[in-house]
Amino acid sequence: MLTTRTTFMTMCFWACIMVFLLKPFPTEAGQAVRLVTGDDYKPFTDQTLPQGGMITEIVDHVFQQLGYDAEIEFHSWSRGYSLSKEGDFLGTFPYVKTLERKEEFYFSDPIITVTNLFFVRKDADISFVHDSDLKGLTACKPLGYSLTDIQSFMDQDLIAVQRPNTVESCFKMLHRGRVDLVPINEYVGWEVARQIVGREDVFRVLDRPLLEDGLHFIVTKKNSQGLEIVGRFNEILRQMRDESNLDAIIDRHLYSE
Repeated sequence: MLTTRTTFMTMCFWACIMVFLLKPFPTEAGQAVRLVTGDDYKPFTDQTLPQGGMITEIVDHVFQQLGYDAEIEFHSWSRGYSLSKEGDFLGTFPYVKTLERKEEFYFSDPIITVTNLFFVRKDADISFVHDSDLKGLTACKPLGYSLTDIQSFMDQDLIAVQRPNTVESCFKMLHRGRVDLVPINEYVGWEVARQIVGREDVFRVLDRPLLEDGLHFIVTKKNSQGLEIVGRFNEILRQMRDESNLDAIIDRHLYSE
């Protein structure tokens, strides 16, 4: 009897710990949900941007429509991802799908779809028709960013990769000739280019696209309500798209001065 009681108490203890850690989805409207994102991903997310960036505003609007107050924190990408995976935050954004991430998280529908391209110096004698055109070049991709778009070139030993902490660092290295390529989606790339040198004409993009991918809101699979959360998120996102509210937010962040 003592052993059974001890086992029961132990199970209850760990159940309580898991409930505390996984921060289940609130059952009453008006309650707060904790979300996390990162800086250095303009125009999508950054603390210095109005409403924290385009996707931050969209995610906040979705949870408002669901009846919840989104408390959005900014951490380094690696820390935010790790804390979200363990359930310290209800969810995080914006992330592209990778095999590793799909094993650990549930993904929403794409919030926005982006095209990744190679940015190079405008005066660089670099073309990109065949994979072999990249032989011997060095790319720059910040820590915490997916390597999916350039993995095949790495596997063929065509390019080397440097991984500083920020996109800004990559573009500074590109500007100074320390790297040859920055693979990034066109929105972020041109935003950072303007920030680093004050204008766009120092850089250009190579014509051949790397990939087209979606940016998603994600919830850890350790959360038993993860599929429900993502499903409800998708419903509001579709509603926003149907009513053109999504386009209004996107246009405001992309085209307002």
